[in-house]
Amino acid sequence: APEAEAAVTKRSHWPNDHIECRYNQTDSPFELGVVEAAIREAGQAWALKSGLTFEYVGTTTDLPEGVVYDCLISWDAFANVFQLGQARNYRIGNTFVGSDIRLSRWTSRDDLMLVLTHEIGHGLGLGHDAQGCIMQASPSGSQLCFADYAAITHLYPPYQLEGRPALDCTVNLLPNQQVFIPSIDGRY
Repeated sequence: APEAEAAVTKRSHWPNDHIECRYNQTDSPFELGVVEAAIREAGQAWALKSGLTFEYVGTTTDLPEGVVYDCLISWDAFANVFQLGQARNYRIGNTFVGSDIRLSRWTSRDDLMLVLTHEIGHGLGLGHDAQGCIMQASPSGSQLCFADYAAITHLYPPYQLEGRPALDCTVNLLPNQQVFIPSIDGRY
């Protein structure tokens, strides 16, 4: 699908379907429980739309030199106060070996979930799209939309990992413009 290819960065991906995420709460403007809940919810939003599992495994302040976690979320004071987050992916070839997600200390509580979901999308290998969705350069809305779904399933097809049977994720438009997606057993 063109929407999916446009939103995928260089077709890089994680080598397996399980991603562990840790959180460094140093300099956090929010209580630990608020951020932990947002991390779980943002990771789950992507996992529900793909063949990934996303696990929040706890906090860390120990950042030894040369150690890269699957996904590490922390805080930063960006020079540009309008920048709400940044994701840096570390890769060998087209395979991710780590992701460093930094959230701005200026992020409001209202924007936390949106920014976190957007930056985790980058951490999974998605680029910006122009569809008015979570992965838009200036994200809008509060849920993943069709372009986000198409992009994540392009990189991580549901039920295709670990030898599970592939799910037909083809999305079709009916004459009245309603969207339907076949279920696993082929019924609609």
